[in-house]
Amino acid sequence: MLLRNTKRILSFVLLLAIIFAIPSAAGEYIPTNRDTRPAPQPMTFENKTPSDFTLLYETDNFKYYFREDRDIIAVYDKRNGYTWKTGLDIPFARDIDDRIREALDKGETPNYEPKEDKLNTTYTQVANSLVTVEYYDESMNIKRTSSAPYGGDRSTLKKFADDYYRLDIDFPNVDISLKLHIYFDNKGIRYEIRDEEIEGSDTSILAAVLISPFLGASGGVQVLWSEEDQDYTIYKPKGIIPGYVLVPDGSGALIRFQDNHTLLQSYVGDVYGPDYSQSTYYYQYDQGYVPFKNPKMPVFGIAHGNRQNAFVAYAIEGGEYMEIVVNPEENLTHYTWAYPRFVYNIVYHQVYNKKGDGYFTLLKDRNHFNVNIRYDFLEGDGKNGEPPADYVGMALSYRQHLLDSGIINDYAYDSEHIPIRLDFVMADAKKSILGFEDVVVTTAEQAGEILNDIYEGGIENISSGLLGFQKGGITLGKPWKTSWNRSIGSKRDLEKLIADAAKKGMDVSFAQDYITINEEQMSLPSNASKHANGWLNEYVYSRFTSFPIRSIAFAKARKSSEWILKQTAIFEKLNVSSYTIDGITHTLLSDYSRQGNNVKEAISLYKEIFAALGENHTINAVSPNAYLWPYVDRFLNAPVFSTQYVIETDNVPFLQMVLYGTMELYAPYSNFSFYTDKDILRMIDYNVYPSFLLSHESSHYLASTNSANFYSTEYNLYKGLIKETYAKVDGALKNVIGSRWIDREVIKNGVVVNTYDNGVQILINYTDNPVTYRNTEVDALSYHVFTQQEVM
Repeated sequence: MLLRNTKRILSFVLLLAIIFAIPSAAGEYIPTNRDTRPAPQPMTFENKTPSDFTLLYETDNFKYYFREDRDIIAVYDKRNGYTWKTGLDIPFARDIDDRIREALDKGETPNYEPKEDKLNTTYTQVANSLVTVEYYDESMNIKRTSSAPYGGDRSTLKKFADDYYRLDIDFPNVDISLKLHIYFDNKGIRYEIRDEEIEGSDTSILAAVLISPFLGASGGVQVLWSEEDQDYTIYKPKGIIPGYVLVPDGSGALIRFQDNHTLLQSYVGDVYGPDYSQSTYYYQYDQGYVPFKNPKMPVFGIAHGNRQNAFVAYAIEGGEYMEIVVNPEENLTHYTWAYPRFVYNIVYHQVYNKKGDGYFTLLKDRNHFNVNIRYDFLEGDGKNGEPPADYVGMALSYRQHLLDSGIINDYAYDSEHIPIRLDFVMADAKKSILGFEDVVVTTAEQAGEILNDIYEGGIENISSGLLGFQKGGITLGKPWKTSWNRSIGSKRDLEKLIADAAKKGMDVSFAQDYITINEEQMSLPSNASKHANGWLNEYVYSRFTSFPIRSIAFAKARKSSEWILKQTAIFEKLNVSSYTIDGITHTLLSDYSRQGNNVKEAISLYKEIFAALGENHTINAVSPNAYLWPYVDRFLNAPVFSTQYVIETDNVPFLQMVLYGTMELYAPYSNFSFYTDKDILRMIDYNVYPSFLLSHESSHYLASTNSANFYSTEYNLYKGLIKETYAKVDGALKNVIGSRWIDREVIKNGVVVNTYDNGVQILINYTDNPVTYRNTEVDALSYHVFTQQEVM
């Protein structure tokens, strides 16, 4: 008993020692996946050209090789001697066994080649092949087959020009064939899959196409031969490459190559968000947690080493049907591997009665689109003026592609101080004895008084959006007309608000969601989009029991387009200088009604509308997807965090680095838990401007409306915080207005240095301790602007 108690006491003392040792390390900053950690360790690699490969093409920067029996392209970077391979370049275990048996039959000593653990025949062909297709079997399960399968080559490489080849693939086990067009240049590789060239009697069961899924993969475990056991029993890890995968989740996230010691779920990013019309079921439920963030751009990348080698891959066509998939180590294989997945068909539940009975089936007509995707290979630390080989370089490289393509353009912001966004909740609807009544928390006159108060306080560069500006408020207001409510503000009141603000250089606009609709607002059958099974899409608020509207639908793309033109024509007569648009900016749906549309057609409709609206007006867009960026002047509610899946190790401002200097980027509303010292520092770090959602009355009046989640908006509570937040962010970012953001470095945990092309550096210290940089001490939880003279 005494021994047992002694052990317990010693264990308790040891536990206390561990607990108190953590903070005793000089208050060291402990990063989470909301932070960016310092760069990975440098990697060592052998400068060696590929063997068993045929040279296809050479540029100033690269030599491109091909291995025909495995459909692998090797990219030899002449700048530093590093070689990328589109596959693992490994033999099938069954071929190794055949060679061993053949040697033994001849009385020879076999060559016991290493095998790969957790890579069966199917996964070996996936790991090698340039193209893998997924298809559905009779039970609606997904099967995989690849361009370089076991037992024979099913592809032929054809040359059409020095820099242009085509891989013709006839897949085994399923009657599907396609042609992969391959283009080489001095930046990297471009692949095309043309929709009309996908052929065969089984194309209706084609689920998806994967391109070079093991390019840049890290990890792996070899199984070696044991002479003692006379069997393959020795397990040897191949080693983890220092590096990471970049995914555009929210602002951006890194998934570091590491031994996770547990089974983690794969990351799957649905580019532009889910198409609810192609979901498994026609209804969705609010799950009771913060909504997942979706990629707003079709891009991802992989980095090896510390600014040594990287690639960034981005879709030029087909992004609307693209998923970005990252499988971590110990999930399926011993590798971390990432790839684009282009979706051609889905399984959905076909309902045949009002009770909800049904069966699972596939789309009768698969998705039709072209795939066009580039892989740009990066090298070095960027000192030569080229993008560095890390997430910064990936952002700069992708940004340059968007600039060259006219998708984004340099934005001229003519002011010495940064702007601020101040939106207003005017009204929303709650249930009453006779139906619904408006709950008004801000009138037009009160909004004007608040704006003038802030203006008189010294903040002048203000844009503002009015939410719930008409009868029915945010939830029941009609998106195609204006029904003025005198308790909110008459037409004359709103005209006066807009005109008075304009005289002082402030921009006031009307904010409208053009896709979220409900049956109290309008007739749904003629206005709402239909699911593939023919039922109207439905989203149910299951956790917000106080909401008077518990179920919403999504408007047809054609209806949204009609409504926005009608309503903005009314706004124009009120002399607005901008439009604030929500809903269609970040929700993309197909529609299976009689005169419906696919997502490509929806994008075309929205782009046409935005182009027309943007000719004479500023466009304020709420969290817009990349296809709308050519028309956006102000990006509202820019994400500053990722979804923070367990697999994600770091948060990075990838989105912000891509868009910096091409439009105004605004942070999420600061009054909703984004106002701490660290949050303000994040605005500076991520180069986003402050925004607030305000009301004159207390937000508790909204508790019985669908705006109940606007839980703290009263201006009197935030007057001081608005001024303080603006002063801190402006104090930093006013120094880099009109410059280019060219670098970001984490010099130690919690300490970031951003560099701009005007010579300015801004150090952000997230830690609780002062740090010294360039002989200057920077206080805890603060920033310091280093001028060009100090940097030199």
